[in-house]
Formats: sequence, structure tokens, C-alpha cells
Amino acid sequence: MRIKAAFIFFLTALVYGLTLASSSYVGAYATYAALVILPVSGYFMLFGRRKAKPAARPPSVLVESMDAVSGLIGDFSEAMDGLNSDLARRNRSNALKRERTEKERAAERNLRLRRVEWDVHLRHGGSEEERGRARRELA
Repeated sequence: MRIKAAFIFFLTALVYGLTLASSSYVGAYATYAALVILPVSGYFMLFGRRKAKPAARPPSVLVESMDAVSGLIGDFSEAMDGLNSDLARRNRSNALKRERTEKERAAERNLRLRRVEWDVHLRHGGSEEERGRARRELA
């Protein structure tokens, strides 16, 4: 409570002081607000009770740093496990898609090979009649 009151006191004093220093006219509302906030927060800052803190011995820097590092390693391990399971699911999904579409992909490869064959006839065919037949077949 004392820290909050001190923060409010010093912030109000700073803002009000800057307003007084930089402005040629300071309104009555700013003065009335500051004249209430400053004494109240100052009273709580000066006479408020301090929290009774038990004198607990803090852990050593080495123990804290090792706990922090082990926590980071644990978080990283969990993230990698999640990523690994996501990738395993994706690999299984892709394998199933490949198995299901093998016939269609084989038929598409065969069509492409036939198209290339007719394209060769079209471009490098000997006579105009052979080229016309290749165009009709290709279409």
C-alpha cells in the first residue's frame, strides 16, 4: 500500500509541478485535484503500515539458475514432442493420400507420356497428313 501511495504522490506532484512550470494558466480543477490527492497519498505513504516480511532465506543463485534452465529444457522438450506428434500425423496422412491416389497418378503419368508422344509426332512428323492426324488425336 505504501508503494502505491508513494507512486501516486510522486506522479501527482510531478505532473502538477510540470503543469505549474509550463503553463501560464493552471485551472482550478487541476489545483483542486492535486490539493486532495497529494495530502491523502502522502499520509498513506508516511504513516501506512509496512508489511511484515518473514526473514526467509532466499535460494542461491546457482539453484535458481539451474531451476530456470531445467524449466526451459522441459518446455522445449514438450514443444518438440508436440511438433513430433504433429509431423507424425502429417506423414501418416500423406502416406494414406499417396496410397489412395496411386491409380490416378499412374493414369495421369500414362496420359502425359502419350501426349508427349503425340507432341513429338506433331512437331517432327514427316508429312502434313501425319501432323494433322496428330493434332486431331492430341485434341
